[in-house]
Amino acid sequence: MVVEEYDEELNGEVQANNNQADNPSMYFIDLRIDDMKFLFLFFIDVWPVAATKMLIAIRGPMSAEFEKIKKKGQKTALWQKIANQMTNKNYNYTAKHCDEKWRRLLTRFRQVHDASKRSGNGGVKWQYYDLMQDAMSSVSKQTISPPESKIS
Repeated sequence: MVVEEYDEELNGEVQANNNQADNPSMYFIDLRIDDMKFLFLFFIDVWPVAATKMLIAIRGPMSAEFEKIKKKGQKTALWQKIANQMTNKNYNYTAKHCDEKWRRLLTRFRQVHDASKRSGNGGVKWQYYDLMQDAMSSVSKQTISPPESKIS
């Protein structure tokens, strides 16, 4: 079995796709097994630590603006504003990428927060916990962990 990362024909397309702002981590793998050729397209969602910290620093203070919005499509403009600020700091992510990353950060924050409450003082560690806690300080506690009476 021979694995070739890129063939000449595909290499230009790979470079073009890997440099696009809306697909910052899209890769192709050309796999050859005997006489058969397989082409795999995959996405890796790995944000550099500095980019993640930048997103938290930009998005955190905007919590009040996000809370005021009631209509679904209006948050897109705020996410575009965040994406533009990220681009100004040389992190090329779209509004959609920033929104998705924030949602994953929020989910992880809630998991760690709830696990820490159950395990006692200093139970669960996460590198972004303190930053997210600061960013979430203006958000109501229900956003973090709703009371049992609200979810029963």
